[in-house]
Amino acid sequence: MMWRSLLFVPVLNERLIEGAARRDADAIVLDLEAAVPQTRKMRLALYCRRPSLI
Repeated sequence: MMWRSLLFVPVLNERLIEGAARRDADAIVLDLEAAVPQTRKMRLALYCRRPSLI
């Protein structure tokens, strides 16, 4: 399969994460930015694993 589009979504914006599934992208990349504090990265990584996002 050739991917036509990748949608990069900043993990710091929960509204964009929830709306990403409604887009017609072949893949959604949840971007854990380098500028995000380590303690927040762990919380956001757990948030991104919610079954409703998969």
